[in-house]
Amino acid sequence: MTQPVSYVRIFADAAGESHLEQLEMPLCARMFAPPAAPLEVSGPETASTFRMLRLAADWRGGWHPTPVRQWFFFLAGTASIETSDGAVHAASAGSIVLLEDTTGKGHDTRVTGNAEVLIAAVQVPGATSL
Repeated sequence: MTQPVSYVRIFADAAGESHLEQLEMPLCARMFAPPAAPLEVSGPETASTFRMLRLAADWRGGWHPTPVRQWFFFLAGTASIETSDGAVHAASAGSIVLLEDTTGKGHDTRVTGNAEVLIAAVQVPGATSL
């Protein structure tokens, strides 16, 4: 049995409040790049745009919704993401966050370490999570 990949989903409810929840993405062993040995692979999801983001060591975003539904893959540095319900997620290299709070109060992201944060942002179409 393979281990799923954990990620945090940030979303807005009907009242515009943002929340976060811990979720898991299942992986299964399969041939992915023959003749290489099988590896653990998730199901496919359509992506529309890829961008690299660099946040300065003193950066703070303030309250804002995400402009589009997107995955954030944290590559370096540390940051905190607070939702309007008061929940806080500490993100560091290896963290994965699905941002879906395109409406409402949004979230507040701030760099928490003394180093910049590097993020691979992958924008995806649609309004629902996996």
